[in-house]
Amino acid sequence: MLTIGKLGASPGQLEYYERQVAAGAEDYYAARGEAPGVWLGAGAERLGLAAGVRVEREGFIALMRGCHPADGSVLRSMTKASTVAAVDLTFSAPKSVSVLFAVAGGDISGALVEAHERAVASAIEFLEREACRTRRGRGGAERVNGEGFVAAAYRHRLSRAGDPQLHTHVVVANLTRADGRFTALDAHTLYEHKSAAGAVYRAALRAEVRERLPWASWQRVGRGLFEIGGVPDDVLRHFSQRRAEIEERAAELVGADVARSLSRERMQGIALATR
Repeated sequence: MLTIGKLGASPGQLEYYERQVAAGAEDYYAARGEAPGVWLGAGAERLGLAAGVRVEREGFIALMRGCHPADGSVLRSMTKASTVAAVDLTFSAPKSVSVLFAVAGGDISGALVEAHERAVASAIEFLEREACRTRRGRGGAERVNGEGFVAAAYRHRLSRAGDPQLHTHVVVANLTRADGRFTALDAHTLYEHKSAAGAVYRAALRAEVRERLPWASWQRVGRGLFEIGGVPDDVLRHFSQRRAEIEERAAELVGADVARSLSRERMQGIALATR
């Protein structure tokens, strides 16, 4: 699943991702904190930020303010009117994958993480090819292809409710290079391709899991949605407190009967609003 949210320029929002990072390996393996962010995107590589290299806090904050993470040079001028620092593309694995990742042995957990990260990379490559755009001309009438995203990817193991939830926040800076200069992303194009990118992630994840864990089979549970077979439904429900919170809020807003028929997009909007 893919959700999209805009990241404001306030210090509190900018610090969130780095605050989740574990202080060291011991804390990480004791479940006190998450993995550090890594650079991702063709635009990042063009700036000399190799994919997979750890993101440092100072560099991340500099990027969110429109500056080069390494040398501090200005990439895109940000003013008080620049209210959007980045776009958060959050890719979440199916609950069965998250549960197996949490309880299985090291080899299986490692295989699931690799599969998830490859699926995220595939979806980002798709979005860079189809939806990395900026605007030019009077009133931004002309869409121009950008040269890729400058992004930091933060992989998390838990939902905000503490449930197993393997997901990655790909924090895409609100800039891309086109025609020799950096300007703001056309976020509207990202939203236009959201459903397609989510489908790319899910399809790639199934293929990557199959390649690494040949015994795993997938069962369809909804339109375009699949879970690994053999994980009992009551186990999935037990580790879905966050889902229960979202459904409860939806029922409060529109009534229980209507909430059951809300679109996936509407439910994702409620999920973002209840973070």
